[in-house]
Amino acid sequence: MKNLLFLIVLIVGMVMIIASCKKDDDSSTASTTSGCTVVSSCSATATTDNVSGIAGNGYLTGTYDKFIAASATYTIDNTTGCVSDSNLISAYGSAIPTGTASFQYQFVVTSTTTYVERNSWYSDTSCATPIATFVKGFTNFATGDNLSGLSVSGKPSTATQYTATETCTDTYPYNEAGVTFLDSLVTGSGITHVSGTRSTCAGDGDTEYGIMNISDSTWDATVNDNRTLVVESRESSAMTTWDDPDTLTRID
Repeated sequence: MKNLLFLIVLIVGMVMIIASCKKDDDSSTASTTSGCTVVSSCSATATTDNVSGIAGNGYLTGTYDKFIAASATYTIDNTTGCVSDSNLISAYGSAIPTGTASFQYQFVVTSTTTYVERNSWYSDTSCATPIATFVKGFTNFATGDNLSGLSVSGKPSTATQYTATETCTDTYPYNEAGVTFLDSLVTGSGITHVSGTRSTCAGDGDTEYGIMNISDSTWDATVNDNRTLVVESRESSAMTTWDDPDTLTRID
């Protein structure tokens, strides 16, 4: 449980240090919000075309989930990645919206050069009734050197370096609990949320440096073969080995 709780803390920490608003792929209309440099889109719709996927040490396309790998131990839907385990929900404490009964974290490849990190919180245990969504979008994805001979225990011995730029964010509160939660995440940004209104904003433009490993170098975009993505990133400088990567599972 310690490792999974660390992942939860990591997600919450990532969300709380960003003083700008984020997005989901819901069909509701985007809006202009005070304190936000509005952008037209921060899409979280996955590409399923291998031609349009990201090429690293294999094709990366579709949606990857952060928690399915722990579904044998915790109450997590191994198809959707919906986390409804009561112990994990309790571990969040005040770092989730009031009334949260389930949540998801996903990495979504949206084109050959773009991806998003998506967080969603729900009031039911099947991830059907959203409270709030929070998405951070990246573009200018470019691969670098292929690394080999990595010797971190339990991690892949090979990886591909990459860089990307944070270009958009989007928040969407579905009710007043979502408003309160998202307002607290972006305190100091000048953004005030309204229930049922999306705020799609420009990102901070920071460069993300990362390394990734895709479990299978072949690709059939029509088959979900539970391939895994091991990925880690930071904003300071290029990475040359693993430190504490996430292992995500493809779900579409």
